Amino acid sequence: RHVVDAHGARLFTVVAEAGLGKSRLLREFCAWLELQPERVVVFTGHATQDQLRVPYGIFRNLLAGCFDMQESDTAEQARAKLVRGVRALASTGDDETAHVVGYLIGLDFPDSPFLRRLRHEPDRMRARAFEQMTSLFTSAAAAGPVCLVFEDIHWADDGSLRLIEHIFEHAEHSPLHAVALARPLLLERSDGWLRSCANHARIELAALPEPAAVQLAVALFGKL
Repeated sequence: RHVVDAHGARLFTVVAEAGLGKSRLLREFCAWLELQPERVVVFTGHATQDQLRVPYGIFRNLLAGCFDMQESDTAEQARAKLVRGVRALASTGDDETAHVVGYLIGLDFPDSPFLRRLRHEPDRMRARAFEQMTSLFTSAAAAGPVCLVFEDIHWADDGSLRLIEHIFEHAEHSPLHAVALARPLLLERSDGWLRSCANHARIELAALPEPAAVQLAVALFGKL
Protein backbone atom coordinates (compact mmCIF):
# COMPACT_ATOMS: atom_id res chain seq x y z
CA ARG A 1 0.00 0.00 0.00
CA HIS A 2 2.90 2.33 0.66
CA VAL A 3 4.19 1.81 -2.88
CA VAL A 4 0.80 2.68 -4.39
CA ASP A 5 -0.26 5.47 -2.04
CA ALA A 6 3.08 7.23 -1.57
CA HIS A 7 4.70 6.37 -4.91
CA GLY A 8 7.74 5.02 -3.16
CA ALA A 9 9.63 1.99 -4.44
CA ARG A 10 10.12 -0.95 -2.06
CA LEU A 11 11.96 -4.24 -2.35
CA PHE A 12 11.43 -7.17 0.00
CA THR A 13 13.79 -10.12 0.13
CA VAL A 14 12.17 -13.23 1.60
CA VAL A 15 14.88 -15.55 2.93
CA ALA A 16 14.34 -19.16 4.01
CA GLU A 17 15.59 -22.66 3.38
CA ALA A 18 13.74 -24.78 0.81
CA GLY A 19 10.29 -25.93 1.91
CA LEU A 20 9.62 -23.28 4.57
CA GLY A 21 6.95 -21.38 2.65
CA LYS A 22 8.56 -18.74 0.40
CA SER A 23 6.54 -19.77 -2.65
CA ARG A 24 3.32 -20.07 -0.65
CA LEU A 25 3.81 -16.59 0.79
CA LEU A 26 4.37 -15.27 -2.74
CA ARG A 27 1.20 -16.97 -4.03
CA GLU A 28 -0.84 -15.45 -1.22
CA PHE A 29 0.64 -12.02 -1.92
CA CYS A 30 -0.14 -12.26 -5.65
CA ALA A 31 -3.70 -13.34 -4.82
CA TRP A 32 -3.98 -10.31 -2.52
CA LEU A 33 -2.75 -8.04 -5.34
CA GLU A 34 -5.64 -9.18 -7.53
CA LEU A 35 -8.11 -7.98 -4.87
CA GLN A 36 -6.74 -4.44 -4.82
CA PRO A 37 -8.67 -1.62 -6.53
CA GLU A 38 -5.61 -0.71 -8.59
CA ARG A 39 -4.42 -2.92 -11.43
CA VAL A 40 -0.91 -4.07 -10.58
CA VAL A 41 1.23 -5.37 -13.44
CA VAL A 42 3.43 -8.28 -12.31
CA PHE A 43 6.63 -9.34 -14.09
CA THR A 44 8.35 -12.54 -12.97
CA GLY A 45 11.92 -13.68 -13.47
CA HIS A 46 13.26 -17.02 -12.28
CA ALA A 47 16.87 -18.05 -11.73
CA THR A 48 18.12 -21.63 -11.84
CA GLN A 49 21.39 -23.15 -10.72
CA ASP A 50 22.72 -23.40 -14.27
CA GLN A 51 22.18 -19.63 -14.68
CA LEU A 52 24.72 -18.80 -11.99
CA ARG A 53 27.29 -18.03 -14.69
CA VAL A 54 24.84 -16.61 -17.27
CA PRO A 55 25.17 -12.79 -17.32
CA TYR A 56 21.87 -11.12 -16.42
CA GLY A 57 20.06 -14.43 -16.89
CA ILE A 58 17.20 -13.62 -14.51
CA PHE A 59 16.44 -10.42 -16.44
CA ARG A 60 16.52 -12.30 -19.73
CA ASN A 61 14.05 -14.76 -18.19
CA LEU A 62 11.85 -11.92 -16.92
CA LEU A 63 11.77 -10.03 -20.23
CA ALA A 64 11.25 -13.24 -22.20
CA GLY A 65 8.15 -13.97 -20.13
CA CYS A 66 6.97 -10.40 -20.41
CA PHE A 67 7.29 -10.24 -24.20
CA ASP A 68 6.54 -13.89 -25.10
CA MET A 69 10.08 -14.59 -26.30
CA GLN A 70 10.52 -18.33 -26.83
CA GLU A 71 13.67 -20.48 -26.89
CA SER A 72 12.58 -21.59 -30.38
CA ASP A 73 12.55 -18.01 -31.69
CA THR A 74 15.21 -17.00 -34.18
CA ALA A 75 17.48 -14.11 -33.19
CA GLU A 76 15.50 -11.86 -35.52
CA GLN A 77 12.17 -12.88 -33.97
CA ALA A 78 13.51 -12.38 -30.45
CA ARG A 79 14.83 -8.91 -31.32
CA ALA A 80 11.51 -7.92 -32.91
CA LYS A 81 9.52 -9.07 -29.86
CA LEU A 82 11.85 -7.19 -27.53
CA VAL A 83 11.57 -3.97 -29.55
CA ARG A 84 7.76 -4.17 -29.72
CA GLY A 85 7.49 -4.95 -26.03
CA VAL A 86 9.84 -2.22 -24.88
CA ARG A 87 8.10 0.36 -27.09
CA ALA A 88 4.77 -0.50 -25.47
CA LEU A 89 6.16 -0.67 -21.94
CA ALA A 90 8.37 2.41 -21.99
CA SER A 91 6.28 4.59 -24.33
CA THR A 92 9.52 5.82 -25.88
CA GLY A 93 9.98 7.42 -29.26
CA ASP A 94 13.17 5.59 -30.19
CA ASP A 95 14.60 2.11 -29.79
CA GLU A 96 17.69 2.90 -27.71
CA THR A 97 16.25 1.25 -24.61
CA ALA A 98 15.43 -1.96 -26.49
CA HIS A 99 18.84 -2.12 -28.16
CA VAL A 100 20.87 -1.43 -25.02
CA VAL A 101 18.78 -3.69 -22.78
CA GLY A 102 18.80 -6.38 -25.46
CA TYR A 103 22.58 -6.26 -25.70
CA LEU A 104 22.81 -6.64 -21.92
CA ILE A 105 20.73 -9.84 -21.92
CA GLY A 106 22.50 -11.35 -24.93
CA LEU A 107 20.50 -10.14 -27.94
CA ASP A 108 22.77 -8.23 -30.27
CA PHE A 109 21.56 -5.53 -32.65
CA PRO A 110 24.46 -5.48 -35.13
CA ASP A 111 23.36 -2.35 -37.02
CA SER A 112 22.24 -0.32 -34.01
CA PRO A 113 23.48 3.29 -34.00
CA PHE A 114 22.97 3.31 -30.22
CA LEU A 115 25.50 0.52 -29.69
CA ARG A 116 28.15 1.52 -32.21
CA ARG A 117 30.45 3.36 -29.78
CA LEU A 118 29.45 1.54 -26.62
CA ARG A 119 30.52 -1.89 -27.90
CA HIS A 120 34.16 -1.00 -27.32
CA GLU A 121 33.62 0.53 -23.87
CA PRO A 122 32.23 -2.23 -21.62
CA ASP A 123 32.02 -0.05 -18.50
CA ARG A 124 30.03 2.64 -20.30
CA MET A 125 27.89 -0.02 -21.94
CA ARG A 126 27.04 -1.58 -18.57
CA ALA A 127 26.31 1.80 -16.97
CA ARG A 128 24.04 2.79 -19.85
CA ALA A 129 22.26 -0.55 -19.79
CA PHE A 130 21.64 -0.24 -16.05
CA GLU A 131 20.18 3.24 -16.60
CA GLN A 132 17.96 2.03 -19.42
CA MET A 133 16.72 -1.03 -17.54
CA THR A 134 15.82 1.19 -14.59
CA SER A 135 14.10 3.64 -16.93
CA LEU A 136 12.14 0.79 -18.54
CA PHE A 137 10.51 -0.25 -15.27
CA THR A 138 10.01 3.24 -13.87
CA SER A 139 8.35 4.27 -17.16
CA ALA A 140 6.05 1.28 -16.92
CA ALA A 141 5.25 2.17 -13.30
CA ALA A 142 4.32 5.71 -14.37
CA ALA A 143 1.20 4.22 -15.97
CA GLY A 144 0.29 2.20 -12.86
CA PRO A 145 1.93 0.19 -10.09
CA VAL A 146 4.38 -2.51 -11.16
CA CYS A 147 5.57 -5.51 -9.14
CA LEU A 148 8.75 -7.36 -10.05
CA VAL A 149 9.10 -10.91 -8.76
CA PHE A 150 12.55 -12.49 -8.63
CA GLU A 151 12.43 -16.18 -7.74
CA ASP A 152 15.46 -18.07 -6.41
CA ILE A 153 17.84 -15.12 -6.68
CA HIS A 154 20.45 -17.10 -4.75
CA TRP A 155 21.12 -18.66 -8.18
CA ALA A 156 21.25 -15.30 -9.99
CA ASP A 157 24.60 -14.15 -11.35
CA ASP A 158 26.46 -11.27 -9.70
CA GLY A 159 25.58 -8.88 -12.54
CA SER A 160 21.86 -9.49 -12.01
CA LEU A 161 22.20 -8.83 -8.28
CA ARG A 162 24.00 -5.54 -8.95
CA LEU A 163 21.32 -4.55 -11.45
CA ILE A 164 18.52 -5.22 -8.94
CA GLU A 165 20.38 -3.05 -6.44
CA HIS A 166 20.81 -0.30 -9.02
CA ILE A 167 17.13 -0.26 -9.96
CA PHE A 168 15.96 0.16 -6.37
CA GLU A 169 18.63 2.68 -5.47
CA HIS A 170 17.48 4.90 -8.37
CA ALA A 171 13.72 4.35 -8.46
CA GLU A 172 12.77 5.51 -4.98
CA HIS A 173 9.97 7.84 -6.14
CA SER A 174 8.24 5.35 -8.41
CA PRO A 175 5.35 2.97 -7.61
CA LEU A 176 7.64 0.00 -8.18
CA HIS A 177 7.47 -3.00 -5.87
CA ALA A 178 9.58 -6.14 -5.85
CA VAL A 179 9.63 -9.45 -4.03
CA ALA A 180 12.82 -11.51 -4.20
CA LEU A 181 12.81 -15.09 -2.92
CA ALA A 182 16.13 -16.51 -1.74
CA ARG A 183 17.74 -19.24 0.30
CA PRO A 184 20.34 -18.20 2.89
CA LEU A 185 22.96 -18.96 0.23
CA LEU A 186 22.31 -15.44 -1.08
CA LEU A 187 23.54 -13.90 2.18
CA GLU A 188 26.61 -16.17 2.12
CA ARG A 189 27.42 -14.88 -1.36
CA SER A 190 26.52 -11.25 -0.65
CA ASP A 191 26.42 -10.50 3.07
CA GLY A 192 25.84 -6.80 2.38
CA TRP A 193 22.90 -7.43 0.03
CA LEU A 194 21.09 -4.06 -0.23
CA ARG A 195 22.30 -3.08 3.24
CA SER A 196 22.64 0.57 2.22
CA CYS A 197 19.33 0.68 0.32
CA ALA A 198 16.77 2.56 2.43
CA ASN A 199 13.74 1.09 0.64
CA HIS A 200 14.74 -2.56 1.18
CA ALA A 201 13.51 -4.91 3.90
CA ARG A 202 14.39 -8.53 4.62
CA ILE A 203 11.86 -11.09 5.83
CA GLU A 204 13.28 -14.31 7.26
CA LEU A 205 10.97 -17.32 7.54
CA ALA A 206 11.55 -19.86 10.29
CA ALA A 207 10.32 -23.43 10.56
CA LEU A 208 6.96 -23.92 12.27
CA PRO A 209 7.15 -24.64 15.99
CA GLU A 210 6.23 -28.22 16.85
CA PRO A 211 2.60 -27.58 17.98
CA ALA A 212 1.85 -25.72 14.74
CA ALA A 213 3.60 -28.42 12.69
CA VAL A 214 1.42 -31.09 14.36
CA GLN A 215 -1.69 -29.00 13.69
CA LEU A 216 -0.73 -28.68 10.03
CA ALA A 217 -0.03 -32.41 9.70
CA VAL A 218 -3.42 -33.28 11.23
CA ALA A 219 -5.16 -30.86 8.87
CA LEU A 220 -3.39 -32.35 5.86
CA PHE A 221 -3.51 -36.06 6.72
CA GLY A 222 -6.23 -36.44 9.33
CA LYS A 223 -8.71 -37.98 6.91
CA LEU A 224 -6.35 -40.60 5.46
